[in-house]
Amino acid sequence: MTPATLSICDIDKAVRREADEAAKKTAEAWYWGAVGSQQAHAVHCAIGIIRQHVDENGMIALEPCLAALRQQRQAFMDGSYDTDGYAAATIWAILQPFEACVDGNRGSGKSRLALFLRRRRARRLLASAPWSG
Repeated sequence: MTPATLSICDIDKAVRREADEAAKKTAEAWYWGAVGSQQAHAVHCAIGIIRQHVDENGMIALEPCLAALRQQRQAFMDGSYDTDGYAAATIWAILQPFEACVDGNRGSGKSRLALFLRRRRARRLLASAPWSG
């Protein structure tokens, strides 16, 4: 049985949403304080973790990436950097597509959406993803 994989197309929306929210809160620092920069740091950490687990076909090794993201979330929760929990919540939001894939793939060993990568739209989305270059 092959390890479960996940298309980065599945998580692109969550990462972009969290990055946009971080940028908005950073721009409104007069209200949010350091929250925007904490969220931006969490997005940066998540992208770094995801990049480490993407293969040459744009597929993510699901279990190791999921474990690393969970570990990063726990590190934010345990540390003093993320006192209000926004960085941990950002990682949690990015984790959701991974969790859904695990729930949908129990026993299959493969992502149901792996064929999506063969489509032209998926290739364009991959090219514009923050971790593509």
